[in-house]
Amino acid sequence: MNINYLVFITLKLILLTACGKKNNKTIPTPTPTTPPATSTSTESAKITAATTTANLNSTCTSIQPFYWEIGSSTGALGGSSVGGSNPDANTVLQIASASKLIFASYVLEKRNGVLSASETKGLNFTSGYSTFSSCVGQSTVGLCYSNITAYNGTHHNKFYYGGGHMQKIAAVDLEISALSPTTLGTEISSFIGSDVGIAFNIPQPAGGVQLSANGYARFLRKILDQSLKMSSFLGTNPICTNPTTCSSTAVYTPIPTTESWSYSLGHWIESDPVSGDGSFSSPGLYGFYPWISSDKTRYGIVARHDNGSTAYWDSVLCGRLIRKAYLSGVAQ
Repeated sequence: MNINYLVFITLKLILLTACGKKNNKTIPTPTPTTPPATSTSTESAKITAATTTANLNSTCTSIQPFYWEIGSSTGALGGSSVGGSNPDANTVLQIASASKLIFASYVLEKRNGVLSASETKGLNFTSGYSTFSSCVGQSTVGLCYSNITAYNGTHHNKFYYGGGHMQKIAAVDLEISALSPTTLGTEISSFIGSDVGIAFNIPQPAGGVQLSANGYARFLRKILDQSLKMSSFLGTNPICTNPTTCSSTAVYTPIPTTESWSYSLGHWIESDPVSGDGSFSSPGLYGFYPWISSDKTRYGIVARHDNGSTAYWDSVLCGRLIRKAYLSGVAQ
């Protein structure tokens, strides 16, 4: 393989994994000044509004091609490929940090909903295991932990976004350090469901999943229908993540500091007082953006792969417009 390509991929994965939580007190999730819009529009009208937004809003046309979908616990309600036929619902993509919600759900299933203090800190990114690059070149979960992951005491009890926290949970707390990418996928699938199609390209629980939008949608529907314990844990233990608004307890966030989101167990709460609607999400570096509405009745996905440095945020900006259009029944 071309050495320049390997260096490029390694640098991208370093960006993927940077990051912690609060100290003794948990900062409540800010209440958005504008709650999620509701509509008496028919389901068909809502999907039409979402479709129009995905196809015509400049924020969304700028990130084409992509696949989008909105659904409920029983299945997809609408969605399509935009800007071309690929990707579609079945295109397998590197979902990067969208892996975090999957891993957190796995931990909750494996622990039967009872987390240790160490596991809670790890899933909230406050464990102090913030020194981390990526698992590229590592053959097992444990080798990536011992060779790559390090504890930083100054970050303990402070939010620092990154994959090291989850790497430590996997290797130490859950004792699955011997697992390779293949067996890690098998292990997590045994708790989440083999129908989802979870596979790993590197032994990195927080960022190594390869999955299609179709597979991720199955996973989100399991949360909505309460088949997975994550349904009861969405939004629990919210943490302030913006160093500009809680500098004593937050060190690093990839979310632009013009917005203040909170963080729960392996997922964000879009709780910014101005732009937030309380949705739960897990955007990935390359632009894969899954979300669950604040009332836990709808899910959505923007699926694409883009190597641009702002790909994850660009997908958020488009995806939440599609969500707003659907919820309000008015194209954005």
